[in-house]
Amino acid sequence: MHAKRTFGTLIRELRVKNSDYSLRQLAAFIGISPAYLSRLESDRDPPPSEGIIVKMAEALGADKDELLSQANKVSPDIYQIIKDNPKTIPSFLRRLTQDRDLAEDDWAKINEFVEQKRLGKKRK
Repeated sequence: MHAKRTFGTLIRELRVKNSDYSLRQLAAFIGISPAYLSRLESDRDPPPSEGIIVKMAEALGADKDELLSQANKVSPDIYQIIKDNPKTIPSFLRRLTQDRDLAEDDWAKINEFVEQKRLGKKRK
């Protein structure tokens, strides 16, 4: 049985396995202290702000939305979309996920459909 991967362990794993950054180098790149990054990686501090997580994702070549999700946070642009559409977006997402049986390829098809609709509107 695998233990649930925490935000800190994920960041450490990405830094050690997928980047050339030392702890000090990554901390300098994202503008935090090495001691703070060490506390984050060892889960002694809660995940940082969205802005710092986005910088971490950039430095580590990771998907910002996946890191934000791991930290129980939402990307500022997604938050703004929900804020601008407070009734329709949450309702739409709840309807899509109501039965929780959509597979990854179902989501890809929905995304493709929306993209085709968006591009079709731009051409008119």
